[in-house]
Amino acid sequence: MIGSFRLPVSLTSGDTTAPTITTATVEDANPDKLVVVFSEVVDITDITGLTITGDATPTLSAPTGGGSSTITFTLSTALINGQLVTLNVASSNTIKDAANNSLEAATKSITNNVAVTYEAETTSYMNTIAIADDANPSIYTGVSNNQVWVKVNDFISTLKTNSILTKCFRVYPKLGDTAIKQGIDMTTPTRSGTYGGSWVFNNKGAVANGSNTYFDSNVIPSSLALNSKDDFAITQQISAIDTALSSVNPQGFGALADGNSDLRIAMYVAISRDINKGYYSMGRPFSSVGVTTVSNAIHTLSRDSLDTAFYYNNGVEKFTDSVSNSTLGSLSIYEGGRNADTGLGDQVAANIGVSAYHKHLTASEISILHTAINTLEVALNRI
Repeated sequence: MIGSFRLPVSLTSGDTTAPTITTATVEDANPDKLVVVFSEVVDITDITGLTITGDATPTLSAPTGGGSSTITFTLSTALINGQLVTLNVASSNTIKDAANNSLEAATKSITNNVAVTYEAETTSYMNTIAIADDANPSIYTGVSNNQVWVKVNDFISTLKTNSILTKCFRVYPKLGDTAIKQGIDMTTPTRSGTYGGSWVFNNKGAVANGSNTYFDSNVIPSSLALNSKDDFAITQQISAIDTALSSVNPQGFGALADGNSDLRIAMYVAISRDINKGYYSMGRPFSSVGVTTVSNAIHTLSRDSLDTAFYYNNGVEKFTDSVSNSTLGSLSIYEGGRNADTGLGDQVAANIGVSAYHKHLTASEISILHTAINTLEVALNRI
């Protein structure tokens, strides 16, 4: 052999694969910590190029875990249950692997495992009407049991945040599918109203037949008021008016009588066969007036301490009037039936949803209450 030579051998040029994000998670135990797991060991200099967008936009800080495949960031504000958020990585980020490959620009949905923190009223009410906090389907179309909990909690939280719940004497959400469940008062679940007549109880609420159905709310205004002329109001959802059955005029939304027509303090939405007409009364009757929309409407009838009555349709004031200088009624208010001197005479043919008995509220509070009731009804596919 005159000579020999060795062919060159290709040596590996090293790792050229950029690291990727495997998971990004916020856990219930630490709702202010974002834990990001990468495809390999990485290091980080600072939080440049990292942002969070979506239902919440907390800033990131204090990354820990450099030199491993898991880095934890502190969020400026903790996430709450249900918020949908995304981690956005710009090309300017400083995350690199051991071979100095930078994390490429990307977006990653953050898994939000933060559980709901329920209001005490939510837990008490939902347990009383025996709806479990689980993922099983509820009686409401396309809504799970735990979603019902969340929607009820949102409703209660809205009223509490805006100092409206403390002004409510009773709130009847009318959830569940039995007379007992739908009669439970949300503010104090040991109290309830009583259904009479041939109601139908289903996922639309309590359905009145226009003949003999009424709900005795067990709310007696005179026992709640601080004086004989104190403020009192009702806000109630009425939907799916059955005009074929609505032959009696007026048809009661909620009413009370004090045994004498001169002292009667009636409080009801009167629905004629023409659902665009009706009249309202509290103290002295209002004159006949037009109604914007009765079907799928939230009505508020209110008497304030200045002996003025107000009517709101879907949170918008329609008119006011003076009322007689009489004491508030000493009989229960009946929903779905007009409590005339001679007893229950006129009934409504409709689905009656959430009803709240409360003090006279400001225009802004009426709007908030209307929105909260409507949001709950829509979320449960009841209207």
